[in-house]
Amino acid sequence: MLKRALLPLAAVAVLAACSDTSAPNLASQDLESASAATAEVRRGASMPASMSGSMQGTVYVVHGINGLDLGLDETLPVDVSVNGACALTDFQFRDIAGPLMLDEGSYDIQVLLADPTPCGGAVAIDAPGVFLPAGANVSIVAHLAEGGAPTATVFANDLTRNPGRAQLIPRHAADFGLVDIVFDGAVVFEDVPNGAQGVATVRPGQHEVAIAVADTDTRAFEATLVLRPFTMYAAYAVGTPAKGTFEVILQALDIQRSNRR
Repeated sequence: MLKRALLPLAAVAVLAACSDTSAPNLASQDLESASAATAEVRRGASMPASMSGSMQGTVYVVHGINGLDLGLDETLPVDVSVNGACALTDFQFRDIAGPLMLDEGSYDIQVLLADPTPCGGAVAIDAPGVFLPAGANVSIVAHLAEGGAPTATVFANDLTRNPGRAQLIPRHAADFGLVDIVFDGAVVFEDVPNGAQGVATVRPGQHEVAIAVADTDTRAFEATLVLRPFTMYAAYAVGTPAKGTFEVILQALDIQRSNRR
């Protein structure tokens, strides 16, 4: 039962890594003070390369599927092998792996059931020839699509802009309909669909952030966040509100020192 359930999870994670498109990106907002703003979705954007000229790509992997949503153990552990080397072991729900620095090129990836021997478990999927472009910086999140099917989305991480500020990037990866993102009491992104993200530039410090059912005052999540300067915060909404598994996983990445100008 566990192996059959992990097959689609492993498959979508590898397919996401092979994808040549990134998640829909909402128009960026510069929030020096909180004000309502309606963002439009841009679909099919190419996975960007950085301006650094690096011949490597940077990959983060986020495990955003609660096993309880699939009728399994909450942790839902897997191992990942890259070109025969065990890159990730006992990778569990809420874990964030990376940065994984990989040269531009093609990689053979295997996802295996977690085992006491690293990458010694049964192969759930074998994916040869996964290509990573030079200079890419991406987070791949395994999550639930609206409707509950396991899927994965590639999100581009932009660590190059707005020195002295913080970047707040809400990423909708939950089994949930359209949502509004509320920042310091004002709606800044409206009608965000599953698999999309918004990008906001904010002043550092303490802020109130909430996720609401679209076009309502019904809050699914709210929290006080303290945001540091020169930091990108990706907030992944995951799980299923109807099953009580909805939560937010926060990923913080430093803006590169060479871009702090």
